[in-house]
Amino acid sequence: MKTIFGLFNNATDDNYQEFKRLFYSWKQAGENERKECCKEFISFANQCDRNSINKSVYKDSKKDGSLYSNDVFGYLTKNSSEDIYTDSLKKVSEDLNRIWNREKLLAEFDSMVNAIPNHTINIDKNSSIKRNKLEDMPEIKISPIGKSFNVIAKLPCFVCVDVETTGLSASSDRILEISAVKYEEFNPVEKFSTYIKFTGPIPEEAFAVNHITKEMVCNAPTISEISADLISFVGNLPIVGHNIAFDLKFIYTSGIDLISNRKIYDTYELAKKVDKDLSSYSLTNVCSTFQITYNPHDSLEDSCATGMLLKAMLDYYIEK
Repeated sequence: MKTIFGLFNNATDDNYQEFKRLFYSWKQAGENERKECCKEFISFANQCDRNSINKSVYKDSKKDGSLYSNDVFGYLTKNSSEDIYTDSLKKVSEDLNRIWNREKLLAEFDSMVNAIPNHTINIDKNSSIKRNKLEDMPEIKISPIGKSFNVIAKLPCFVCVDVETTGLSASSDRILEISAVKYEEFNPVEKFSTYIKFTGPIPEEAFAVNHITKEMVCNAPTISEISADLISFVGNLPIVGHNIAFDLKFIYTSGIDLISNRKIYDTYELAKKVDKDLSSYSLTNVCSTFQITYNPHDSLEDSCATGMLLKAMLDYYIEK
């Protein structure tokens, strides 16, 4: 089976060869490289002769009947017109516009997060709390949300909570970052966010997810030092999170009980009611379904995204 690389070797037109190489690079690029590949392809393509490119494509297609099914141009030609040059440029341009639009949406989300008033965290150097055993943890009871759920009565205020950790085990892993965002009538009114001191090596698997480095946490306050202020910040308000049991387990084993005697709501459980056909119920995937664009695996941004997602799903799901 011939591939695009075989076509490269047979190409006689330098512009055609470069055109195909750049298109192939764009199609195979990862998320971080995609914008530059788009820009490079568009810049080069705008200098090419469209008719020459099209003629070269059809010349190669006669040599190799698999052109339209086995190489990158099959991606374009299967449901496109016969103008390969224009179709290529259009698809890459559309991709670049999507990237730029995502960057704009991310900037808007960051501006929203930055505009939320900061809670000045009271660090108590004399505070000392002991870790709890996971088996002693109170049962996490997720409060149900049905179609007749009275939003005004039950959720006038709440706190979204999220943690980033060194791993998945609440017993053996540790919190690296903790955030809580207070909402009133679904408007974020105050944010509590801090890295948590950790002196050991951060596992590569954790860094790959949350991008937290040892330098970020080595001089941060300990969980003991911020515990009293966190408990005061949350008060007796309902807690909201996405797969909230994960976060509450880590907070509990760290020595802080945010489970007992309060309402707890889970956007993960609500999402499974709202859309039963999603391929994944991760926070990023559910947010994408509701056009919420943000930087995932940052505890503050995750907390803000969860609050926005809760409102979006309730607006969609609850009977008016």
